[in-house]
Amino acid sequence: MRRTLSCFGLMAIILLLIGCVSMTGRYALVEPPRNSGSSLLVLEVGNKSGQYHSALTNNGNTGWIPWVVDHQGKLVHFKLYDSDLHLDSLYYAEDVKSGMYTLKGFVHIWSDTSKSPKLSAFSFNPYDNLPYQGRQEFALQDSITLRLAEAQIASFGRYFIKAVWKGGYASPAYDRWMIDPTTFFAESLPGDPRALEVLALWKTPVWMSWVRNRTLVANGMLSTPKEDPVSATVQEVDPESARETFADRETAPVIPSVQANFQSQGILAFDAGGWHTMIVRADGTVWGVGNNERGQLGTPDTTNQAKPITMFGHTRSLALGQSFSLVLRQDGTVWATGNNHAGVLGDETNDDASSFHLVAEDTESIAAGYIHSILVKQDGSLWTAGDNRGGQLGDGTQESRNRFITVASNVATASAGGYHSCYITKDGTLYGFGYNASGQLGDGSTIMRSRPIKIMDSVIAVACGAYHTMILKTDGTLWATGNNEYGQLGDGTATNRNVPVQVAQGVSSVSAGELFTLFVKHDGTLWATGYNDQGQLGDGTRDHKTLPVQVMENIVAVETGYAHTLVLDRDGQLWGFGSNSAGQLGDGTDNNYKVSAVRVFLNE
Repeated sequence: MRRTLSCFGLMAIILLLIGCVSMTGRYALVEPPRNSGSSLLVLEVGNKSGQYHSALTNNGNTGWIPWVVDHQGKLVHFKLYDSDLHLDSLYYAEDVKSGMYTLKGFVHIWSDTSKSPKLSAFSFNPYDNLPYQGRQEFALQDSITLRLAEAQIASFGRYFIKAVWKGGYASPAYDRWMIDPTTFFAESLPGDPRALEVLALWKTPVWMSWVRNRTLVANGMLSTPKEDPVSATVQEVDPESARETFADRETAPVIPSVQANFQSQGILAFDAGGWHTMIVRADGTVWGVGNNERGQLGTPDTTNQAKPITMFGHTRSLALGQSFSLVLRQDGTVWATGNNHAGVLGDETNDDASSFHLVAEDTESIAAGYIHSILVKQDGSLWTAGDNRGGQLGDGTQESRNRFITVASNVATASAGGYHSCYITKDGTLYGFGYNASGQLGDGSTIMRSRPIKIMDSVIAVACGAYHTMILKTDGTLWATGNNEYGQLGDGTATNRNVPVQVAQGVSSVSAGELFTLFVKHDGTLWATGYNDQGQLGDGTRDHKTLPVQVMENIVAVETGYAHTLVLDRDGQLWGFGSNSAGQLGDGTDNNYKVSAVRVFLNE
């Protein structure tokens, strides 16, 4: 399987891969993290050519880099530490933000020597997109996704690559170091405990001893000083379950639980809909709770569920609408169930469904609004289906569609609101379309837009509420536009805005409910603003707020529904508050509402 590696050159990150090292004894300096709240992504990679070898380069002429993307599809830049054959080549990305990351495969970088007259002087930095470099992407048959918490080490595991050059020196200069694609082979193996031991010392003085004492490290002789306890842990992958050949895998894999901080519940993803909630566990199973009158839980009947039940597997993400559900499986297929008003399920019918059925393939991410659905395909194209009365499908009409149609390209991620939609392109540009009576598109007007219109640049995330939009920029500032009747924009007023205004800084993630907003800051604090009649702000009251108030600490993710909220803490525990009239909080009850956080999804 091959995928276009369109994410190269898109990230303005200063993380540079220190020149791919060969077996000549050159070593990259492994630096400590730049701040104590940052996180680390790692994976170990070696060559396999008759026997296991660690070296992945040939004197700087060729090399490999991990193909890892964040939740927006942006490439993560890794550095390389080559341990002189004592450990496998270790790729690491430091100071990484918390969130979802996917290992899609590996990229081979090779030198076109016909374009480089002075081979001894050229740079081999694979993220420079140099004119004399060639690229070959090799996708794993099944990508691996994990959730990284703040101040945590997470490992994708250990891999060996087998690949043969097309001809070496016998080939013409332009393809001398090109890989023969038919020879590529990737195998996952258990993580090297010696390398993982070193990684567990991250954020301690021992980290800097790694380079100076690499031989001791490789021989397992470097241990944690008693006065310097391990500050982070990495769970090793079980050897029996981890040993497999990607080329021979026929079904979507169970996602390995490589994050010790999430062992208690192992939650990979979660989302809140109108009056229902779903989560994805680390094993890929989907669990649902709450209202099921339109089949949105995907069970054989339409009975509401106060206690979580499971109904699906091999899943990596969710998107819940008002009364329908979309799930994205690990193989890129999208499955849907529930209310199919206006054809929102995209299955070319308008018939409700009470069980999940296939509606799309080759999908990277999904989003659900009140009555419309959005897909971002693996090629970056944006597809929409469902209600279009507000122009929220972006096809230039107000005609509803019961099948997915494509409306944009080069898309990284998207969000669906009440009757409007937004997406971010791979260069960080934000676009919006749909209903705009409250200024939710932020284009300086209140005119409906049935086709995408540019809103702003340097955007990393967007969250669409019912009639407002929250925008997170790459510098961590949070901006808001649209309806503000109950203070959901968080600017201290009840005045609508048709141009985004800054309302917070130091923000890592945001979620917009119907008339309220919650966001998480880099320090793990959770903040809330807006409508609060059901306690959906979680501050212990039912009072509306026009300025954000802090409601919790140690939080890594938040999702909002119509009037309820779910948050995940650093220990992997899920909490909920707000409306619970259909049991959508998943605490085993169907009490009317909760004004403060309660532990949820404990009884499945």
